[in-house]
Amino acid sequence: MKFFSLLFFSLFVSSAFGVSFRPGDRVVDHYGNTGDVLRLYSNQTIEIILDAYPDNSYIRPITSLGKGYRCVENICVGKRIVDQYGNSGRINEIFHNGVSCITLDKLPGFFTRTLRSLGIQLDCLQDGTCSLKSK
Repeated sequence: MKFFSLLFFSLFVSSAFGVSFRPGDRVVDHYGNTGDVLRLYSNQTIEIILDAYPDNSYIRPITSLGKGYRCVENICVGKRIVDQYGNSGRINEIFHNGVSCITLDKLPGFFTRTLRSLGIQLDCLQDGTCSLKSK
C-alpha cells in the first residue's frame, strides 16, 4: 500500500504541476530566496534550506517554488544581461517559473529578477545582418 501511495504522490506532483522536484534540487521561493530541496511531503509542501539562512529549514507550498534549470526558453545560465535599472551582469541561476538569480558587475551579492524584466544579450539584431558572416 505504501508503494502505491508513493507512486500516486510522485505521479500527481509531476503531472499536476508540470515539474518534478527531488531532494537536492535548486529552487527559488515566492520571496526570491534561493536554496535546496531537503524533503518532499504528501500535502504538496516541500522543506527547503535557504542559501541566506542555512541553519534553518522552511516549508513552502510546491506551487510557490521554481525549479532550477540550465536553460529556460533558450536563455541559459552565464548569459549577459542588463536589468531594469541599467545594471549589467550575468545570469547565475535560472528557474522554470521565469525567475533568475543574477550577479551585477558593479554591485556585490546576488539579486533575483524576473526574466521578462531583463535585457538579454543578443548575438545579432534581427535586421538582416544576422545572416552576414564576418571574415
